[in-house]
Amino acid sequence: MHCSRNIGGITCLILCIMLFWCPIAQAQFFRHNEREYSLEEVRVLFRDTAKFQSPLLRYRGSDTLFHHFTRRVVDDFIFIRIRRSELQLADVRPYITNSRAPSCCYFLSVKEDYKVVPDR
Repeated sequence: MHCSRNIGGITCLILCIMLFWCPIAQAQFFRHNEREYSLEEVRVLFRDTAKFQSPLLRYRGSDTLFHHFTRRVVDDFIFIRIRRSELQLADVRPYITNSRAPSCCYFLSVKEDYKVVPDR
C-alpha cells in the first residue's frame, strides 16, 4: 500500500511538471519555428500552395529588423520574417512577443504585391 501512494505522488509530480513545461515549450517552438524569407520565397510558397490555401499573409507586427507574418497551412502555421529593408509597409505596428498565440493586425495579399486587404 505504501508503494502505491509513492507511485501516485510521482505521477502527480510528473503531471505538474508537464503542465508547467508545455506552455513554455510551445512558446519556444513558435519562436524557433519562425524563419527569414525573401519576398520571392514567399511568392513561391504561395504559388505552390495556391490551390489549397488563401493567398493572404497575416501581419503580426514589426521589430527593428523584421516584419513578422503568419501563414495558415491546413492545420499548421508557417511563421515568416521579412526584412524591413526589403518590404515597405505603410501601417507598421509593434511586434508583440509576450503571447503564445499568433496575433494578427491585418491581412496582406501576396498576389497583389503585399497590398492590405480590408477586414473580412
